[in-house]
Amino acid sequence: MNLKKITLEDIQKAQQRIQSIAIKTPLKPSYHLSQRVGKQVYLKLETMQATGAFKLRGAANAILNLSEAHRKQGIITMSSGNHGKAVAFVANLLGIKAKICVPNLVSLTKIDAIKQLGVEVIVHGDSQDETAAYVVETSKQEGLKNISAFDDPDVIAGQGTIAIEIFEERPEIDTLLVQVSGGGLMSGIAIAAKSIKPDIKLIGVTMDRGAAMYESIKQGKIVEVKEIPSLADALQGGIPLDNQYTFNICRKYVDEIMLVTESQIARAMSFVASSSRMTTTTLISNIFQISQIFLPPNKAVPMPIETKTDPVIHLPVRCIPLSAFNKFLSDPLNKLIAKSMGMETTIKSMPNKKSCIEVLPLVGSINCGKKAKKKSMTLGFSKLVINP
Repeated sequence: MNLKKITLEDIQKAQQRIQSIAIKTPLKPSYHLSQRVGKQVYLKLETMQATGAFKLRGAANAILNLSEAHRKQGIITMSSGNHGKAVAFVANLLGIKAKICVPNLVSLTKIDAIKQLGVEVIVHGDSQDETAAYVVETSKQEGLKNISAFDDPDVIAGQGTIAIEIFEERPEIDTLLVQVSGGGLMSGIAIAAKSIKPDIKLIGVTMDRGAAMYESIKQGKIVEVKEIPSLADALQGGIPLDNQYTFNICRKYVDEIMLVTESQIARAMSFVASSSRMTTTTLISNIFQISQIFLPPNKAVPMPIETKTDPVIHLPVRCIPLSAFNKFLSDPLNKLIAKSMGMETTIKSMPNKKSCIEVLPLVGSINCGKKAKKKSMTLGFSKLVINP
């Protein structure tokens, strides 16, 4: 089979093609990380993309490059969440019919986020391999174009635009740390980075459970791995045995792959949220879900308005059955958030297991004073109240 060779020129064309959909994200200096490691560290803020992740770049490039026939027929993809959301966003924007297939391990938060973009979401399979097989079969039966989450030359080129932006702004950077799963992001960045700066060091980072690319490169061939639930759910999944691009590209260009534990991932999330005043759209949407998913607004119990200082308006409390909250905690990321808010510990100590709980994770403070030139709102955590 003659495979398309992905070049820096392809990535440069992708940069021009996707500029109306994917933004050029900030390259933010991290004072705290720089202090810790003794080198200047920068964070590429891909969470600022419209869909909250870098996946928008690859999806946009692949879909914008489709033939008119494929656009009319429709597209399908398998995703652990972020790629599916990106494909759904672009398809919705361009008026293209799309089916997004996700495995059972994907969080309800991500599934709901994809559904809100007006596409069909199909939950199928206990692993990404099973879901991928279903997508291949469905695409053949219905004539839909399969947009791979990572093993696609247009997707890879789209992700590679990140490296171009980095070197345009900071050509002196000598090391890139890139998350690795199926290898689409790393492959695109590797091709662009090594073309622009051949001596650049590329370090992949992935979870220590079910690290498909790490194990495959280590053994010199694609190997199957067991999918285990992780906080880094977007990195879950194996590499199909018929992989055409990413395995060989990563094996050729990546200098090292580091494995991180669940504890390290949790501490890193907390560190970024607290020290850098940043968070991910997944974290925001999960926190929002705590206050919104269980009861509609007209069932809310209003909180009193504080008048001691400036006017402060609290968002409504949600009354949540304990059973519903325990179901919510079954998602690893939700559990982490609840734990960080002190909610999980409180619930475990409840004497009456039939109790309901009131949760007010988000508090809106609005400056409505007469002297205020404009309204301003801040959001923060409040307390959990037990109602025996």
